[in-house]
Parts: sequence; structure tokens; C-alpha cells
Amino acid sequence: MMEMERKDGVLALADADTEQTGRIFLRKGQVIHATVDQKEDLDGRQSVYHMIGWTKGTFSFAAMEVDMEDTVQSSTTHLLMEGARLLDEQNR
Repeated sequence: MMEMERKDGVLALADADTEQTGRIFLRKGQVIHATVDQKEDLDGRQSVYHMIGWTKGTFSFAAMEVDMEDTVQSSTTHLLMEGARLLDEQNR
């Protein structure tokens, strides 16, 4: 939905199992950066892939201007496809 509506803002996620929190930063609907608060060693892409594995929790979206460097350098679709592939490999 965020991509289709070309939203700018921050998607905040919280994993109910581990109590980890993360943020995905969007500009014009594209993921440009992501962080997991308790995993500072992960880069933007790795943070998205980590959060894709969360199965229950909460989220909120705050619409705002996001003025930061694009550290992900990938389409949202590609991120989701690659994250699903990595999750499938992990669960084998």
C-alpha cells in the first residue's frame, strides 16, 4: 500500500515474541533505509530481511518527510522477494 500510494514516512514495527523494534523509512513509497534497534550491526537491507521473519506484533505509520540517504538501493518488490527467499532457505 505504501508503495502504491507513494507515501513518505516511517513504518515502526515491534515483534511480539522478542520485543525487538524496528523502523522502515520510506520516500515516495520506496524503502530507503531500515534499522532494528537491538541489532545495530545490520545494514538497511539486512534489517528489512530480519523484520520479514517476525510473525506477530504491532506496527504504526507516521507520515513525514524523510530526508536521508538511500542505503537500501533496491525496489520494495525486490526486497520482499529476496526476504521471502531467505526466509524459505532458513526454514528448510
